Amino acid sequence: MKTLNLLFISLLLCIKVYAQRPGDFTQGTLNELIPFDNTVKQRHGSNYLLKGWSKGKIRLKYKGKIKEFSDLELRYDLANQHLEVKFNNGLTNQTKVKVFNDQYLDGFEYRNAETKKMDYFEKCKKYKLNPPLYGFFKVLVKGKKIALFERLTSYVQKGNEFKTLGIGSPNERIIQKREFYVTKGDKTYKIKRRKKTVLALFGDKKNDVKAFARENDLFYKSADDLSAIFKYYDGLK
Repeated sequence: MKTLNLLFISLLLCIKVYAQRPGDFTQGTLNELIPFDNTVKQRHGSNYLLKGWSKGKIRLKYKGKIKEFSDLELRYDLANQHLEVKFNNGLTNQTKVKVFNDQYLDGFEYRNAETKKMDYFEKCKKYKLNPPLYGFFKVLVKGKKIALFERLTSYVQKGNEFKTLGIGSPNERIIQKREFYVTKGDKTYKIKRRKKTVLALFGDKKNDVKAFARENDLFYKSADDLSAIFKYYDGLK
């Protein structure tokens, strides 16, 4: 009996040594080689200018002619600079989404659900830019002497996580970027929303515009206030 017990113990020791011999992969070894990633990366924000769909119309250019389609659901993708349009098939009663870029889309407009106003867009290629831009301008002011446009784009801002320090976040964020352009004469160029830069555009009317902005507490950084300043200048004789 004693001999049988010794044989049984020896067998167990051999099995244990064999199971853990150097070079064998165990669950612990796998965990060391491929550690579990318990962090979940998320992306906040949206590439779309507005939440949801907006009612509006589009102008398509085909074979040199412009054709207008109205009463459509529109959604503007800033990252890809294209417009998504809902079309209803009267025969099948199904809704499909088509995508248009500036190759065929001359412009579009829609009612902004947030401001309750109409927003107008024209393709950048209609204007002389160096270098040329693709996509669309939002038309803020289009007068006889001057025009003001806003170009809206978006990009992904990476997370600021430092794993070694255990601080920050891996999450990404979609940032909407705004740039402003002016057309005066036959030239279109980007401007900065600085008081000195903006006033320099108005030549001998600079002091008149400056006084108007001061009297009405207008800020050159604000898109709405900047539009009011440009409209005032365009109305001066």
